Amino acid sequence: AQHMLALYRADRQADALRAYRRTEDYLRSELGIEPGAQLRDLELKILEQDTELLAGSGRATTLTVAILVTDIEGSTRLWNQHTADMPEALADHDRLLREAIESAGGSVFKHTGDGSLSSFSTAGAAVVAAEAAQRALTGHDWGDVGELRVRMGIDVGEAEARGGDFFGPPVNRAARLEAAGHGGQVLVSRTVQEALVAEPVDGVQLRTLGTHRLRGMADTEPVGQLVFVGLPADFPDLRVGADSVLDDAVPATLPGYELRDRIGDGAFGVVHRAYQPSVGREVAVKVIRPEFAGHPDFVRRFEGEARTIARLAHPHIVPLIDFWRDAGGAYLVLQLLPGGTLATVTSGTIGRGTARRILTQLGQALDHAHAEGV
Repeated sequence: AQHMLALYRADRQADALRAYRRTEDYLRSELGIEPGAQLRDLELKILEQDTELLAGSGRATTLTVAILVTDIEGSTRLWNQHTADMPEALADHDRLLREAIESAGGSVFKHTGDGSLSSFSTAGAAVVAAEAAQRALTGHDWGDVGELRVRMGIDVGEAEARGGDFFGPPVNRAARLEAAGHGGQVLVSRTVQEALVAEPVDGVQLRTLGTHRLRGMADTEPVGQLVFVGLPADFPDLRVGADSVLDDAVPATLPGYELRDRIGDGAFGVVHRAYQPSVGREVAVKVIRPEFAGHPDFVRRFEGEARTIARLAHPHIVPLIDFWRDAGGAYLVLQLLPGGTLATVTSGTIGRGTARRILTQLGQALDHAHAEGV
């Protein structure tokens, strides 16, 4: 039944019906029984193309949506300096943001570390939420933490809605705008500026900051800043060369994969969450840094070692799905594990039992890798 439903939701009605026939033949010839009522009912619904079967299918829908991306400036430093106080401060931050977003008719659809992504039906609603959030954050007593300053980016356009998440240019552009700003600053795209000119938001002024090439974007973007009465409006130059979702050296797409947000950095490369359209799944793509990808020693060893790692099959080793080299660099595709790092789930301290369990699992993984010649 699950197989039939998956095939039908993938627009393969004929294959779903063939799956039923094969199962029916097997049950009759091998077991001498008929398919149950539930299975027969599913076949009938597939034949009739019952829309109820699509509920919860995760099918993609294209919508025009405004995206607001937020992030706490200097959150790593704050966590290091105020380890005990940050959980409460972050809880207040999340509450204030959520209240501002929901009061403007939006909804938070994703959290990324100390940041968030939310969606709105119009650019004006996203602007209203950004102003309300900045006022609430500025007026809040953060105790010993001092102050949480949040940078924001807003874009509007057509995005792909799937499984409660959004993907596409507005998400990417809003994230890059946020990364180019400073704590307390709200940056907006050209399309948001045009929307505000057509339908102004009371009390909100627009300041143009010139045209910039945001990191990871193919085209330049006229960047605007929202100015709110009574809130700081003067900030340093845009951090166009600062942290962004994608590196300059990394294209927005790779053969067979669509790169999305950056989820990790290592000594040898940058890791991105990516989508593999051919099989409809999300993966992690590690892009090897150019200084390593082009080194003769690396080139000589890369393929052989990648093939060895791909053969490793162990519950505590992340599976390597694919790898390749081209003129632009070297790439590794791995199973996406969204649980974060040990640091993020332990806050720096773990108990003896947990430590023993983790070390045992790591030891088993290393032992397996050593046995395979790694």
